[in-house]
Amino acid sequence: MDDVPNGLDGEALRCWLAPQALARTLITTRSREYASLAKGIDLSVLALDEAYQLLTSRRLPADGDEKEQASMLAADLGHHALALDVTTSALLSSVAPQPFGDFRSKLARPDKDALVLAETLADALPNGHERSIAQTMLRSLRGLGAEGQDFLRLASVLAVAPIPASLVTAVFQQADKIPQEDGEVRASLAFKQATAASLAEIAGEKQDTRAVHTLVSRTVRFQEKSSPERTEALRTAAVVALTAAIATAAEDPGSHKQIELQVAHGRQVVSTPATVNEAALVRWVGRYDFRRAAYVSARTPFHRELDFRVRVFGPEDPDTLISMSDLAETLRAQGDLAGARELQEETLGISHLVLGPEHPNTLSAMNNLAETLRAQGDLAGARELQQETLDISRRVLGPEDPHTVMSMNNLAGILSAHGDLAGARKLQEETLEIRRRVLGPEHPNTLSSMSTWRGRCERRAIWRGRAS
Repeated sequence: MDDVPNGLDGEALRCWLAPQALARTLITTRSREYASLAKGIDLSVLALDEAYQLLTSRRLPADGDEKEQASMLAADLGHHALALDVTTSALLSSVAPQPFGDFRSKLARPDKDALVLAETLADALPNGHERSIAQTMLRSLRGLGAEGQDFLRLASVLAVAPIPASLVTAVFQQADKIPQEDGEVRASLAFKQATAASLAEIAGEKQDTRAVHTLVSRTVRFQEKSSPERTEALRTAAVVALTAAIATAAEDPGSHKQIELQVAHGRQVVSTPATVNEAALVRWVGRYDFRRAAYVSARTPFHRELDFRVRVFGPEDPDTLISMSDLAETLRAQGDLAGARELQEETLGISHLVLGPEHPNTLSAMNNLAETLRAQGDLAGARELQQETLDISRRVLGPEDPHTVMSMNNLAGILSAHGDLAGARKLQEETLEIRRRVLGPEHPNTLSSMSTWRGRCERRAIWRGRAS
């Protein structure tokens, strides 16, 4: 767990710890609040010889005077590893005859921005060396090309997680309205510039992601305060790009691994939505959480999306109804059946009024409410509502429509719970036959139907054996 902030209580922090006793959790933080929860290991700045070795790793001092200047430059930077690494990269391209001494003299120049930045970064820097390190960071950022600066602007609004090249490409495409090929070229240049300046590190097995230190991101945010337009344009483009990326895999838990980084960035970019695009991103983050059964996490984005849509578009907007349905399903999954039923009844009432009783979304609302009634033990009410749903689906959508097949499957479950095993078996066999024909024998829904039908037969066989 990297860069844990201040203010988490013990319970909140423990939620992030490894759940298996054989595993261990490593936490990095600048806070000293959590000493009672774990064994602390204080990491100070580098030792003198280590700092000198890092500073001169890419360019050796030419003589004794330069060695002395290099030692003093390391001291100017407080032996701070990141500042030394950034300086090392800058020295590599220096054309000064005495690069170490020249760099020291430039750091010593008065710079109002460096002084102000030093104050904002004081909690993360060695005492007494804040201005030199701030000056180093600012000099490196200003020396980047347009692509590298844009990448770090983007990084400053994203999470601390590594940033995939595909996301950077998509953001550049969206922000500048350029073809994918041009976006890829800009992303490659951005990675090259930021990495060469030690402002980003290569991450990922395929080396196609970059990690940006929080100190760099904070410096960029400070630098952009006077001209935030470009940063906001990149953030707006990131919302669109992240939504598209997460939507491709959120509904399939087997594909969740490929969007983990995008989801982390999506949570950071938008917390409370203020635009339609931001609401869409929040929805897909919620669906990602729902599909992996993280219902507590899913409930928050669904709530926030619904609040936005009700406030901006009203409760009768079709997208608002979808938001209501998503939240209600999450409540039911959490076991809040009363809350789910109340919200589903409201959703169904509005859907009937606005969309009509035969609209697919109305049928979905009927199906969802029927499932909640069944979970509450109201089998009679669930059976009546699910039968009505199935009758309308067959008539309006056809017997092989996914809505119809889902209604058949759900009604079979209700009939089974009600004790009507013959009726349940008939519907399950019909469901299985349609899915085999339409989806194929290896589709997950077909396999689910086969498992349900086979399980029913096995339970009947066991019951008969005991009866005899």
